[in-house]
Amino acid sequence: MMTRKYLWLVLCSAFLLIAACQKAPELTLTGSSTIELSVDGSSATITFTANRDWRVSSSDSWVSVSPSSGTASDGPVSVTVRCNANTTYDDRTATVTITMEELSQAITVRQPANLGIILPSQSFDLQSDARTIEVEVKAHVDYTVETSVDWIKQADTKG
Repeated sequence: MMTRKYLWLVLCSAFLLIAACQKAPELTLTGSSTIELSVDGSSATITFTANRDWRVSSSDSWVSVSPSSGTASDGPVSVTVRCNANTTYDDRTATVTITMEELSQAITVRQPANLGIILPSQSFDLQSDARTIEVEVKAHVDYTVETSVDWIKQADTKG
């Protein structure tokens, strides 16, 4: 009878010891939590450590990550974050999230706006009786209008 109690005590102690020795989940970002990518499209590397299986996702389709998942590792893990050129006239921000069990790390990805001026045409043909011409300018930057001849004058601007 004493042997059974002793065996039961040894088994319970062994289970508790094994459970106590198991490391808690650890997810540590080793670089910056913000990435600045160029307007022309570029890539950057996120480095982290994870002692459990992990996955990485992006909040927006203009940002891709590779690889998107992996297994536990004793050393650092690298994930590449890529984006295409920003053809819009707005700054873009997305979030890349590394998830491991109940832990997560968020990295902000920023890409500046595509700065420029859009004209409906590069040249305009005028009839001899024309007095004015309207040119619609779409711009995401400050600009000035200049002419190289004195017979063309800027009549009015809207901004």
